[in-house]
Amino acid sequence: LVIIGTLQKEEEAKSSYAYGTYAMVDGTYYMASDIFVKVYDVSNRKEPKLVTEYSQQGTYENSRMIGTKLYTISEYHVNVYSDDYRDKCIPEVTVNDVCEPVPAGCISIIEESPSTTYAVITTLDLSKDTEPESSAILGECRDLYASSKGLFLCENVYTKNAEETTKIYRFEYTDTGVEYKCAGVVDGYLNNQFSMSYDGKYFRVATTANKTKVDGDMVSMSVDDRVNNLYILNNTMQIVGKVEDLEKGELIESVRFVGNMAYVVTFRQTDPLFVIDLTNPEKPTVKGELKIPGFSEYLHPVADGLLVGVGQDGTMTGVNGDCKVSLFDVSDPYEPKESSVLNVTGGKGYCHSPVSYNHKVYITLSENEFAVPFTVDWYINSNNELSQSGCYYIRYRLTTDELCEVARYRMGSNNLQIMGATYVEDTFYTVTNSYEDGTFVTAFDLVTNEEIDVLRTSEWSKD
Repeated sequence: LVIIGTLQKEEEAKSSYAYGTYAMVDGTYYMASDIFVKVYDVSNRKEPKLVTEYSQQGTYENSRMIGTKLYTISEYHVNVYSDDYRDKCIPEVTVNDVCEPVPAGCISIIEESPSTTYAVITTLDLSKDTEPESSAILGECRDLYASSKGLFLCENVYTKNAEETTKIYRFEYTDTGVEYKCAGVVDGYLNNQFSMSYDGKYFRVATTANKTKVDGDMVSMSVDDRVNNLYILNNTMQIVGKVEDLEKGELIESVRFVGNMAYVVTFRQTDPLFVIDLTNPEKPTVKGELKIPGFSEYLHPVADGLLVGVGQDGTMTGVNGDCKVSLFDVSDPYEPKESSVLNVTGGKGYCHSPVSYNHKVYITLSENEFAVPFTVDWYINSNNELSQSGCYYIRYRLTTDELCEVARYRMGSNNLQIMGATYVEDTFYTVTNSYEDGTFVTAFDLVTNEEIDVLRTSEWSKD
């Protein structure tokens, strides 16, 4: 069992200007955070044993488990305005109470980067009795893509004309950790981790670029000049192929790479779903385009040639506050179709889904069933009666060419935070948080679709 968390600690500010911290005056205290990892042997569930623990400086950014290796990434900011910044300019890692700086040979400095923030990457092989190994790169890296074939970090960098670009750092895996290899740059910024893909030879990335206009000393930006791009880079991080100026004036809402195909959703008033063939990396080609109301914030492949889209419903003039789940048939890349669509409130209410920012709340129940959470403010059903607002997990079933709604599992009021769900055999478990009442685990019967029980696991202090 691996537990990853955040350590909050107080440190004394040595200067009158502590950039990036809470303290702003000399002699006061400010909060700093490190991340910790604890590994337990739970073969005996009654007596779990702590096997190893470590912490690394910086705020938590991301983590991945690939095979037997755990990769944790933190962002460590160097306060260059502090009088003693030289004593803190190298990130430290503590393993079983022994604190050491990241070795010089494991730190990469990108000369042209102006960043004063490190990305610290620590690797632990859970299958071996070895200590974790840490490396760092001086770059403010936020977006992460990692698979068994490679690891990439991305940094937002602005040009002199205030246009945003994305710098991509490529790492290769070693026996004990990761090794920085090279970097590349593309125009625009990423929507999320699904904007990236890597097949071992080529790195694919979709971006939205806000173009600026320069008139003397004045720099202006217009939504009408916004463009969307897809780039293909080789292992030296050089651009070898690209598709630019997709749907000018719109922005990317979701991306999904499936094999040699890319599916890109942009939005301003309607939702164009682009189908892009990446078979020839030097000449990626837009095969088809589908324009429909609303847009998908998350795309999930459910079968060969079929995608599920979860997002906002709307009309040809914009969104209407409702959510929808769509089934896209992309078996013919030249003629993509929305073969089925289900609204959450029938266009008569307001709702949103946390799947737009946390894809892990999308739960696959079987090959043809899945569940998606929604928070509903209110809606009127077909009998013109005011239905209950609240938080729901909606269960969907995929038939030959359409979706159908199976059940709605109501977890409580609409002020709950939906954390996620899972299932064990015929029992579906949901987890929600309430600021006032604590954390709840609710169990539902997948056969009868009835609620079984609710467990409150913790309660917030109201003092």
